[in-house]
Amino acid sequence: MRLRILDGCFVNAKGGRGNNVESDLRMEHSIRNRKDLIRGLGANKSGQAIENVCGAADCIASIVHKFDVGVGLKEVSGRHTKVIKDDDMLKIRRKVHAIKPFQPTRGRSMHAYLNFAHPYDRVNVDDLEKMMNLTVTRLARNLPVEGEEDAESDGEEEELFGLPDIL
Repeated sequence: MRLRILDGCFVNAKGGRGNNVESDLRMEHSIRNRKDLIRGLGANKSGQAIENVCGAADCIASIVHKFDVGVGLKEVSGRHTKVIKDDDMLKIRRKVHAIKPFQPTRGRSMHAYLNFAHPYDRVNVDDLEKMMNLTVTRLARNLPVEGEEDAESDGEEEELFGLPDIL
């Protein structure tokens, strides 16, 4: 029984040893072929036209594939069409290693970011620690966290951790 179930999960559509394909994958390909042909009908979609196209979808896909192979067309792939050679990767790796892009170097800077201040520079660490301790204490006592109880407050907002409230 186990062998029957395993055997039923695979399909050998082309024949020959080792050409087994999972039956659900085969069905997904068949459905894809049908959808492509239905889209190709354009404005001529009628019940009968869709039925005719779906009945011949796998046969049409097979003919189109054989034609493409005969003409020499390559399949369009979502992946890279050229293999990156190991020699090229080694050259790139050596160049990047020599440049050391992630280490600060005098004279090397991005002009757009010269006046850029890091957000952490504006954080008041003492206020942050106090706020975290207060929140942990409230959570340990099952009290509402600040903000839950302030929902009906008078509308005045405090700056959190020394940062202006921009959220």
